[in-house]
Amino acid sequence: MSNILFSVLLVTYNSELSDIFKTLTSIINQEFKHFEIVLSDDGSEDNKFKQIEEFMKEHKFFNYKMVGHDKNQGTVKNLISGLENCSGKYVRDFGPGDMFYTKDSLKKLYEFMEKKQCDSCFCKVQGYIEKNGTLTKKGYIHPFDINAYKKGKKDLILKNLILYSDNVSGASTSYKTDYYLSYLKKIVGSVVYEEDIFQVYAALEGNNFEFLDECLIWYETSGGISTNKNSPFKKKIALDVEHFFDLMNLKFGENKYVQKRMRLSKLYRIDNLYLRTIVRFLYDPYAIIYLVKHYVSVIRGDYKINSKGEQWNS
Repeated sequence: MSNILFSVLLVTYNSELSDIFKTLTSIINQEFKHFEIVLSDDGSEDNKFKQIEEFMKEHKFFNYKMVGHDKNQGTVKNLISGLENCSGKYVRDFGPGDMFYTKDSLKKLYEFMEKKQCDSCFCKVQGYIEKNGTLTKKGYIHPFDINAYKKGKKDLILKNLILYSDNVSGASTSYKTDYYLSYLKKIVGSVVYEEDIFQVYAALEGNNFEFLDECLIWYETSGGISTNKNSPFKKKIALDVEHFFDLMNLKFGENKYVQKRMRLSKLYRIDNLYLRTIVRFLYDPYAIIYLVKHYVSVIRGDYKINSKGEQWNS
């Protein structure tokens, strides 16, 4: 198919074949047909490409590419490799186990980005855990201050990103392909795994996400790097964050929020979440207002998911 408007990028590393198939099934069954699938594997012991080829043949889907690597290189480089093989104007990337929420999710993403002419957007996501074919829904709230995006408050978004790491979940995001690739290349020397953090860089340059106020994604919440509390990547991600803000200090050291983040850098290294929060309240009283605003949003129903039209693994 020559008319590729959207690339759907699936990044894998020692992933379960059942999760890969779950995601691929969701993608293939989209009503929007002007898309390709790109798989980029980060040096898995078994990239499962043979089984994936058989799956694609069985489902009569042939508009796909597979990118393999001999050794593990980290999430950011794996994404860059995948993006360099994407043909679509837009791209959304999945981890194995994540799925489209409805059969028209991709169509809605494309139409929204075309209408807004935006470089990036995010939507609501429905968290879930699946065991033995049984789905259990889990709340997944992001970002904490969602109304800053709804109201287009760029300075507040920037403040939240830098001081409170209030990133938009990567599970919910779509981009212009060239835009995403350009920012990942800007951070690749400093960040190995925490690709979502590029949002800070983009915001410092005046670029923010548009918000599509609808749930379009199922997000598997039990095994991801960011959602698994026992993830072995926890320290590696913390190191990514530290190196990233060293880079931001070099490039945007005059920014008042970057300056404050660097002054408080030792506080961000406190491992205990509760102690870190209490100490930060002492040094940054606005953090209390930030949390209160979040809980008001929760009570008001700003994060509520509409289940109409949802599809499970189809």
